[in-house]
Amino acid sequence: MQKFYYGLDCLNEIIESNNFNNVLIVTDNNILKTSFVSEAIKKLNVGYGVYTGFTPNPKLTEAEQALEYYQKGNFDSILAIGGGSALDVSKYVKLNAKTSLIAVPTTAGSGSESTRFAVIYDNGKKQSINSLEIIPEFVVFEAKFLETLPEYQKKCTILDALCHSIESFWSINSTEESKEIAARSINIILNNYENYINNKSEVYNDIMLASNLAGQAINITQTTAGHALSYKLTSVFKISHGHAVAVCLSKVWEFLNKNVELCCDYRGKEYLLQTLCELNSIISLDKFNSIISYFKLEAPQFEDEAQLDMFVDSVNVERLGNFPIKLSSENIKEIYTKIAGNTLTCNEC
Repeated sequence: MQKFYYGLDCLNEIIESNNFNNVLIVTDNNILKTSFVSEAIKKLNVGYGVYTGFTPNPKLTEAEQALEYYQKGNFDSILAIGGGSALDVSKYVKLNAKTSLIAVPTTAGSGSESTRFAVIYDNGKKQSINSLEIIPEFVVFEAKFLETLPEYQKKCTILDALCHSIESFWSINSTEESKEIAARSINIILNNYENYINNKSEVYNDIMLASNLAGQAINITQTTAGHALSYKLTSVFKISHGHAVAVCLSKVWEFLNKNVELCCDYRGKEYLLQTLCELNSIISLDKFNSIISYFKLEAPQFEDEAQLDMFVDSVNVERLGNFPIKLSSENIKEIYTKIAGNTLTCNEC
């Protein structure tokens, strides 16, 4: 069971109560230079070392170097301060060194601090780690990290959390527990997203909690088609992950509502219809689309039919397996065409 704390001042409490003696801090140089972070590190009543040798979308060689540094330094715990990349590297070290991990997320979106997933790239290929052993034992929320986030990043990360919860709700792996967690996250976001974007600091802790709850939800269920269709948009059009997921999910949700007869959830079509009704009572597709409009995020446009086909071929089949209806290549092409605002004519739709 994870333990949750608020504020970096709690770090010594965690360290001392667990008898840690030598902590490896995994973070990046920009975070390390942040005044309140550097001050918190100086106050640590323990030996420590720092590893910053990783890049966004961390490489296997970088994670291996972090593991080697950990082993040679005789560390007994890890303190990860950062976004997904710092956490992914730290989770890799945790898995291989069988050690404890304190996670301090610096954004509110991925929920990575509470999931059993990590991504490392080997020769440019995405390698997914899925293990309960990599979930951090301790999570520290520090609202100060949200104060300086650019507006676009705020919008995209909170949309990522919202999409996590929505996809979790209808996943074929959903449970009553995961639905309850997802619903809590959605309601917190709906009640606070405008104040968050308008820099009302009093909602920052709530936003970090919503992100964490969304992470807990997908830790149970995994993500589905919205994420599956989004990855190539991020890499090709250089837009944020949350931006890409949101514009994909809008059309994925629309397609799902109209094609329940394609249900492949083992609990059956009636269960899926009930699930969609439950979700609609929490957040409707119209409300979701209104948030995207409020954030002024637009879908990218495909160059031609060949690029559209390339996107169809790129879809993550594993993520599609969690979606409650079965999608064919023709269905995916139809959805992508709608994502692009029907700027292309899909001959097969």
